[in-house]
Amino acid sequence: MSDRLSDIQAYVRAVELKSFTAAAERLGVTRSAVGKSVARLEQALGVRLLHRTTRSIGLTEEGAAYYEHCLRALQELQEGELAAMQQGSRPVGILRLDLPIAFGRRHVVPLITDYLRRWPDVSVQASFSDHFVDLIADGVDLCIRIGGEDDSRLVSRVLAPNRLIICAAPAYLANRDVPQAPADLKDHDCITFGNGGRVLDWRFRDGTRAWLQPVSGRLRIGHAESVRDAVLDGAGLAQLDAYIVGDDIRAGRLTPVLTAFSGDGPPIRAVYPHRRYLAPKVRLFLDAAIAACRTAPWNDIGAASAP
Repeated sequence: MSDRLSDIQAYVRAVELKSFTAAAERLGVTRSAVGKSVARLEQALGVRLLHRTTRSIGLTEEGAAYYEHCLRALQELQEGELAAMQQGSRPVGILRLDLPIAFGRRHVVPLITDYLRRWPDVSVQASFSDHFVDLIADGVDLCIRIGGEDDSRLVSRVLAPNRLIICAAPAYLANRDVPQAPADLKDHDCITFGNGGRVLDWRFRDGTRAWLQPVSGRLRIGHAESVRDAVLDGAGLAQLDAYIVGDDIRAGRLTPVLTAFSGDGPPIRAVYPHRRYLAPKVRLFLDAAIAACRTAPWNDIGAASAP
């Protein structure tokens, strides 16, 4: 039975990753071993599970139905293991995280270092990207996202609102009229955020009405923390996340403007694969992230302007 389970695991990984080679790397075996596992399953079942070419693999109709059953069986097995592990709540193993670059660097890395001090039997592997990874295919235990689409395979927990603040350096505002309404931005140097041909509109809110408004300026930057640097240098106004500029506002290095019109971006969320039981290593880190975001000083920046 253990050989059959190994074959099923190889098959599921090959389907998820769409590659025998990638499945072999994930499982720590050879590509040939994955191919033999699939072949044994096909021989035992008497059906063809996969279409194979030199470059790709694809599911047959029988293979798709079998994959769904195998996936559920492996998930049930994992649930049973996790349920047993919950009897002892001490976390062990490798915790794999994927984090947005700016938020992760500023606010999650300190959580990770504290977590490692508290739990010496866990190691953490953290990747940083502003592109959404496939948690299932990439073997990620938990990621933090800002925005993104819902996925029925995943559980999503809101960690904090994502407050957006329009701000400038005091030196910039000393030589310009402070804007009183979004329409006044046409008379200011607005630092925009964008990559390629896409520039993000600024978000505004007036009571219950929310809208997006294009702004323009001579400086466009495709890196949020570099936008902050330019604002600190007096290059103009920018709309930035409170978690990026909160410390600067509290220290007086930046001044918020148009606070009566402050809008919110998509919330900051923790996302992880859908399971009835979370491994202690994931559950305890998630608890720490929720507690940290709930009490973070940047979480209150801009809240006074909320309706």
